[in-house]
Amino acid sequence: GVAGRWLFGSGGGSGGADNTLADNPPGGFGGAGGGIAVLIGDVSGAGAVLAEGASGEGDPMGVSCTGASTTSCWDYSGPGGGGAGGTVATSGAFGATVSVAGGPGGFGYDPATDDGGAGSVGVVNP
Repeated sequence: GVAGRWLFGSGGGSGGADNTLADNPPGGFGGAGGGIAVLIGDVSGAGAVLAEGASGEGDPMGVSCTGASTTSCWDYSGPGGGGAGGTVATSGAFGATVSVAGGPGGFGYDPATDDGGAGSVGVVNP
């Protein structure tokens, strides 16, 4: 397991390219991984501490591309995967919201491509 360890989230994988780049972009980039937040002492309040992974590159959700573009439209090139969540480590009482969620994969929309994979959840170490 990873209990007691501080780990950066890994970046998401990039998407694959279509068979021609003349009318399609290269594969979408993968989302950045989450960082590490270390909180020493008691923390209270209504704020949030986030070490989340970023989204992979892709189309807007629910949008199918109709034109040829070499800079956007991942209906034929693969969208990128989401980054993994990082670590939040605390040593005292903690009252704020914590999130180490993985980023969502980029959207491909077209059934020929599908979507990029989501990043894994990170770790909260007490």
